[in-house]
Amino acid sequence: DDDDDDANLKKSKEVKEKKDAEARDDLIRAEERMDASSSEIPYTFEVPETYETFETLLTKYTSDEVSIVLTRMRACNAPSLATENRRKIQTLLGLLLQRFETLCGNEELPVADLNVITKHISEIATQVPFYAATAAKARIEKMGKRLQKALRLGETGLPPPRTILLLGLFADIFSSTDKQHAVTTPASLYIGNVLSHCAVRSTDDANYAVILCALASAYVVPAMRIFPEALNLLTALIHASGESEKCKQTWNEGLPTHLQEQCGGSWLRPLMVDAGVGKKSSSKTIEVLSLAKLLSTRPRKKSIMAADSSTQERVAMLRYAVSTLGNLIKPVQKVSCAPEMLQKVQIALNRLIRSLKTFGKENGAVYNDILKMCEAMRDDIEKKKKSSVRLSLAWHTKSVEAIKQFNPMYEEDGFQKGRDYDPNRERAENRKLKKELRKEARGTVRELRKDNQFMHHAREQEKAAEAEERDAKHKEVLSFLEKQESDFKSGGQDGLIVKNKRRAQGASKNGNRRRF
Repeated sequence: DDDDDDANLKKSKEVKEKKDAEARDDLIRAEERMDASSSEIPYTFEVPETYETFETLLTKYTSDEVSIVLTRMRACNAPSLATENRRKIQTLLGLLLQRFETLCGNEELPVADLNVITKHISEIATQVPFYAATAAKARIEKMGKRLQKALRLGETGLPPPRTILLLGLFADIFSSTDKQHAVTTPASLYIGNVLSHCAVRSTDDANYAVILCALASAYVVPAMRIFPEALNLLTALIHASGESEKCKQTWNEGLPTHLQEQCGGSWLRPLMVDAGVGKKSSSKTIEVLSLAKLLSTRPRKKSIMAADSSTQERVAMLRYAVSTLGNLIKPVQKVSCAPEMLQKVQIALNRLIRSLKTFGKENGAVYNDILKMCEAMRDDIEKKKKSSVRLSLAWHTKSVEAIKQFNPMYEEDGFQKGRDYDPNRERAENRKLKKELRKEARGTVRELRKDNQFMHHAREQEKAAEAEERDAKHKEVLSFLEKQESDFKSGGQDGLIVKNKRRAQGASKNGNRRRF
């Protein structure tokens, strides 16, 4: 056994070195092609107005050249160069989202093209965040309407690969740690509706349900929030996968009725592999499940007889489901009711562990990683149960209170005017303070009224003194003007009018005066 393991390790190292050498050669050839093609690509691009023009432009180039084209297009139409370029960048973001949806609808997913477009969508979304959030929210609303229509028609309700990839794109672009977000909150609600209403009727549907649960964990685990729909469905799928004839376990044993109707069978149940497959594949050489391959190979049309997944895919999906369940229970372990919420998870893990232990060495080697993960999760749940402190139930002790009495109270000293006989001294004190406050308020109003009257009389006296002084000055000026006028009319004789010269000269020389 040790020699076989050493030989397997050497072979795996040789295969890894060979793959690394091929990857380096491919990278060198890609850089050479980019250098050769970049000289032929124009340096300036205008943002197309229609999607048909945009698609025609991109189809002429490879994925590496498309990255160069989009980079130059963004540089030529940067919002910092002109104000109107912001609208062009918004148009470009809408075209890229439409291109992303179109590529996701292909039978075989072009992973290289999707990676290039995703990179530019993420960078443009930071430049126009409001428009990006609006476009994403509009697409999520359309997803919800399509889900309602599918459920009315009696379909399973599971979304197509385009919708799943769009939800993954939104989880990468927008923040999932906010308490309320314009995009991630509706997206989480949509995923919750799908996981609570979808019907799993084949292995492909189960694989899609596991992928949606992984998306749900991407939306809520960073913020340490609980996603009950994903936790319940994934627990039910793992519970059903513990079906085993040797352990006398049926897939629906212990499952609630609504989860039995939703799951419909043990779609992730471990399979018995051939002897050759068990020797060739071990826990160290199992191929990683390709999400693009899984989404590409899902049948687009409904078929009654769906093809069973391969052994490697079944092992990878079961491992993926257990790993996703481990991520989903992390927020649950932080709450005080974790033992109750994780009880069903523990039962499902125990069933799966018992089922995996029934496989022999050749078959069990494929599921070693899954068995170790399940045991580690079960041990963590047990530690959480033991460490949780719960107070035992106890009677609530209440102090004895006196019965309220309404007996009248009599004053022996007689009635005193002005005294408050209220037995509640605090209320009486408050009433007294309010009375004093009203008294002070009335006194203040009265003093203010007196002050206003005094100020009014003072202003009236000042106005009367000013008017009297102004009249005196007016009379003085008027008297002066009248005197000047009379002096002007009398010819400078101080207002005296002389009728003849003789009168003006006065008496004659001999002293005789003429009588008139």
